[in-house]
Amino acid sequence: TERIAERRLKRETAQLVGLLEQARHGSSASVVVRGEPGVGKSALLEELTAGAGDWSHRISDRPR
Repeated sequence: TERIAERRLKRETAQLVGLLEQARHGSSASVVVRGEPGVGKSALLEELTAGAGDWSHRISDRPR
């Protein structure tokens, strides 16, 4: 099950990185990351932020 979670994290991160790349080229999108406690929402956002470089300030994990 840990390997499944790791693959899921990579897949979901890749999807979000794709959206981030589109934003760098002028497209816009909003993404809501939700789920039960402990399913990896924070890990997903941390992974995305780590690879976002100078765009990391545009990624928020704060509820509005």
